[in-house]
Amino acid sequence: MFVLDLIRVLLVLVVSPVLIGVPMASILGMYEDRRVYRFFFAFSIGNLMTFSAMQLISVPLVLNYKSLSAYVFLYCVVVIAAILGLNFFALLNAKRKKTTLYTRRFLSRVIGGFKRVPKWVWVLLIAAILLFLFMEYHYAFRIHVDDDDGRYMGNPASAVYTNTMYEYDWGTGKYIGSGVREQSPRDAVSPWMLSFAVWCKLTGVNSTIIAHSIMPLILFAICFMEYFLLSDRLFKSDKERMIIFLLMVCVVYLTFSGNTHTQAAVSLVRIWQGKAAFATTVIPFMLYLYMSLANAESDRAKYYISAIFTSMAGCYMSGVGIVGTGLFMGPFFFWDIIRKKKWKELFLLLLVCIPTLIYGYMYAKIK
Repeated sequence: MFVLDLIRVLLVLVVSPVLIGVPMASILGMYEDRRVYRFFFAFSIGNLMTFSAMQLISVPLVLNYKSLSAYVFLYCVVVIAAILGLNFFALLNAKRKKTTLYTRRFLSRVIGGFKRVPKWVWVLLIAAILLFLFMEYHYAFRIHVDDDDGRYMGNPASAVYTNTMYEYDWGTGKYIGSGVREQSPRDAVSPWMLSFAVWCKLTGVNSTIIAHSIMPLILFAICFMEYFLLSDRLFKSDKERMIIFLLMVCVVYLTFSGNTHTQAAVSLVRIWQGKAAFATTVIPFMLYLYMSLANAESDRAKYYISAIFTSMAGCYMSGVGIVGTGLFMGPFFFWDIIRKKKWKELFLLLLVCIPTLIYGYMYAKIK
């Protein structure tokens, strides 16, 4: 049973995002000759696209009081269609460019990329990896109890048990029908916690186990993949500085996690909660996209397309994400457009901000 559960977890939470992200990276033309970087980008964007699909599907269903089964069914349809469609077009694109779609000899490419760096860099890399694994270990084998867990764990557990979404009070089990609008309108517009119910249905693993012990490993891995990509933009592929940067990120996370509301704290102790998932996976990627745009004079549409999925994923995770994605990417991207006089990109910027405008209006209307 454990083996079957593990296989289902890997298929739903790891393989599916990869099968979405890799062809998307190929279609966008990201890191054509740097396949390790492409994999990190693909895994990040694949998960953000998955969360974006969940946002598009779940909000109308929640507001119309549909069942969890309907959510699961539509999610499966959209994911399968995305995998088939994206891989079909990506294979055609790869054939036209005479390249391969999926990364081969991944570990050998990683090692080969560091052959020419000094030995002391390897020491720092190993130290960074050990610190990262130390943090992953605590998520996998330890437990953190947070006051908000009553809501974040109670709602998905109730959804699985009753086959409804937000129609029962998470604290008392009392039927409230449309009461979620009065009690917590942000949950209706940013139904992140229902993800655990969906993944529970698809994998057979308890939703609390997924939230506390499985998804943190994936979300934290996404976080450091994004920091790796960001360091590449910051230091122009200088591997020595990139590794030092990643090591310092680990040190900073471990050092400044004492407070309850810093990015380090929410990433290390309650990453399964919406605002923490947003801080961990969306904020670093928004920084990466802005740095990419700031250093690019042409072929910039791919970053705006990535930003659209990032904005939608942020809206799915939290009310903070609804506001945060628009407030960050809107002004920063607009300033880059003015600075470079790329006036034709204003339409793309509008598309990036549309999720914030739509879901922000919906939240205000419901509230």
